[in-house]
Formats: sequence, C-alpha cells, structure tokens
Amino acid sequence: MNIRIGLPYLLAFFSFFFLLNECHDWIHFLVAAIPCGCFGSKGFENWTPCKGCIPSEVWLVIIWLSGPALNYILIWAGWRLMDKSKSVRQQSAGLSLLLVPLPLARILAALSGGGDETYVMRMLFAHADNKHIAAISGLLLVLILTLPPLVRAFLRMPGWKAKFLWMPAMLYLPILIDHAVVRYILNPLLSKTTFSAQPLPGIPALVLVWGLCWLLLTVLTRKRLGTLLEKTS
Repeated sequence: MNIRIGLPYLLAFFSFFFLLNECHDWIHFLVAAIPCGCFGSKGFENWTPCKGCIPSEVWLVIIWLSGPALNYILIWAGWRLMDKSKSVRQQSAGLSLLLVPLPLARILAALSGGGDETYVMRMLFAHADNKHIAAISGLLLVLILTLPPLVRAFLRMPGWKAKFLWMPAMLYLPILIDHAVVRYILNPLLSKTTFSAQPLPGIPALVLVWGLCWLLLTVLTRKRLGTLLEKTS
C-alpha cells in the first residue's frame, strides 16, 4: 500500500478536525447544563456553566470526562478499523479516525500536568498525600487509551517515510494550526462587536457559524477520509 495525500483528503481531514474540536467543547457545555438547569457561555477555547451554578464533584467528573470521551471513542473506532482483516478503504478511514482526535495533544497535555483527564484526577486525589499522584494517574490513563491505537497506526503506515515523516506531521501540525487559527483569527474576531452578537444566550454568532460550516464540509467530504491508503499495483 501507499499513502495518497491530496487537497481533497486534507480538506476532509481538517474539516473533521475543526468540527471535532467544536464538538468536544459543545459536549462539555451541554453536559454542564444538565445539573445546572441552564446554559452558560461558550467561546472557541473555553466554556463556562451558567452564572451561580456550582455542580457537585460527581457532576464535575462527568462534565470534564464527557469531552475527551468523544475523542477516545473515535480513536478506538479507528483502532478497530485498522485491523488487517479490514479493506484498504476501512483501514484508511481507521487511520483518519485515529489522527483527527489528536491523541498526541492529549499526551502532551497530560505530560505538562494539564488536560481534562488530569483535572479529573486532581479532583479524585485531592486529599492524597502524594501531590504527584494525580498527574501520574492522568498521564497513565491517557497513555493506556492512546498508545495501542498509535502503535497499530504506526505498523499500518506503508514505508518509512509514512511512518517517520507523514504520521508525526499529521499528529503535530494540526495542533499548531488550531492554536494559530484560534489565537490569531477567531478570538480577535470574537472581540469585535459585529461578531460577538449572541443569537442564542451565551453563544456568539461566530461560534455557531464556525461550527456549522465545518459540519457541512465534513458531511460533503467525509468519504475522502477513506482514501488515505491505496493498493500498490
């Protein structure tokens, strides 16, 4: 097999990537509304529960784990599709499902002592004598949930260039692109009155339009995610 990357695939990949980032935060936001009984506010890098709401510790764990749960569901769906018994198209889709949720970003966040998973561990081990147990537990949880699919993806990559150049690039470059887009484009636009109008309470119009555009593009280009690998003649 060979790797086949072109503009159609990259459009499908990044459409799904930006959509997933939005879905991750939307899940946090919507789940937080359940114990609060009201909606808070949502931006591009943050979300807050409605004013005055302080969820219980159990609900906080559920809220903070709900977002990454979507990432891990997709990662492990990708792991399943990468089985050798699957067709080339299915394995291609599996590789895409693994890469889009950015498992490397979850690992890097846990390594730095951050991330949703580590935050939950800090709540669970708040009274532990060892102050590092939360960070270690968060990192171990992330590694358990990401390393097996990453190993399978590495083994499925055809040739050393795909293994050591293309795969690392697709694991890391989207992180940089996302940070640049949010920090230098979306957040500055959101600070302007024109784009900060809220058609729904707590939800700026720009946030809605951004998510809906990527949803539409993902629907239109989704089949391209199965074209990453191609059979050699």
